[in-house]
Amino acid sequence: MREQPDDYSLPSSSMQKQPDNTPVPPALQRIASMLRLSGWVTFWLQLALGVIALVLLAVFAVSRGSTAPNAQGGGGGTGFGIFCALCGLVTLGIGIYVAFRYTRFSAQLRAANTAKRPSKAETLQLLKLGLITNLVGMFFTILGSGAIVGSLLTAALEAPQSGDLFEARRYVNPVDLFGVQANIITVSAHFIGIITAIWLYSRVNR
Repeated sequence: MREQPDDYSLPSSSMQKQPDNTPVPPALQRIASMLRLSGWVTFWLQLALGVIALVLLAVFAVSRGSTAPNAQGGGGGTGFGIFCALCGLVTLGIGIYVAFRYTRFSAQLRAANTAKRPSKAETLQLLKLGLITNLVGMFFTILGSGAIVGSLLTAALEAPQSGDLFEARRYVNPVDLFGVQANIITVSAHFIGIITAIWLYSRVNR
């Protein structure tokens, strides 16, 4: 079945030689407004959550790194968890850029020159990129969360049961919870990106 043309298609090559300045259709204006609003909200929320998560993860990494090696239970799991958490944050950075691209697409869709308007396929491709980016980032972050929680649990089980609080803190420090919190915040940021991409995709692809 042949695919029906949509309102976002670029003009043919013959029309591109003579750009046609036409008013933006109301349906396209609504799509552009949704892209702009959702893009900025997602951009700032993910940026704020990403910065907080990065600070918490840095404090956690420094705290675990400064612990005596012989008192660091599950050290291998901690290192792997921090690596995965960093991968999740890097992916979040890409997701933040994609959210910013939503706002740029919004401006291009409002262009009077139809030759400068992105096609519907290009808009959907951008939304797919945002969805996949945040899904991959969430996967890395969840993997990192499991590794960090597992290492902290191992450290807690290895702590002496003598009742000496100072000795127990050498194995599990309250600051270690920063690593868990950092991953929860990163997962929340990726979740926001996923919900935004799915919602926009459903609106654009109607």
